[in-house]
Amino acid sequence: MTMILNQLSPQYAFPRLRYRHKRLGRGIRIIDKIHGQLYQEGEKVNQIYFLIEGRVALYKKNSEGYSIELAPVACGEFIGIQNIKNLEESSHSAKVCRPSRLLLIPTVQLPYFIKRWPAFKKHIIGQLIDHLDVLISC
Repeated sequence: MTMILNQLSPQYAFPRLRYRHKRLGRGIRIIDKIHGQLYQEGEKVNQIYFLIEGRVALYKKNSEGYSIELAPVACGEFIGIQNIKNLEESSHSAKVCRPSRLLLIPTVQLPYFIKRWPAFKKHIIGQLIDHLDVLISC
C-alpha cells in the first residue's frame, strides 16, 4: 500500500504501510469503485473511507428534495469521518463521481488502524480541525 499512497498521493506517504493485497486485515481493504453511492443521507454508516485517487462529492437534499453538492473531496482526505463513533445517521450522501480508489476502514477497527499506522491519526485530527474551522467561519 505504501507504493500506492506514495505514487498517487505523495504528500500523504505513510512509510510503514506495506501493500501486498487489496485486503489489509480486519476488514480494512482497498476498493475500486467506478460510480455510485458510498452511503446515503439518513443511513447509519459503519465505515470511513480514505480517498486515494478519483473524485467523490458530498451531497445533501434540500427541503424540496433536490440534491445540493456540499463539497468535493480531495485525494488524501477521509470521507465519513463524522461517523467515527457511529453515534448518529449520516447528515449527507457521498457519491463517487469518477472512478476512484479508496481505503475502506470499518469504524470498529479504527483504533487498530491508528495503532498500526499512526500517521493517519494526525491526518484525521487535522481534517477534523479543518472542518471545525469551516463551521466557525460560517
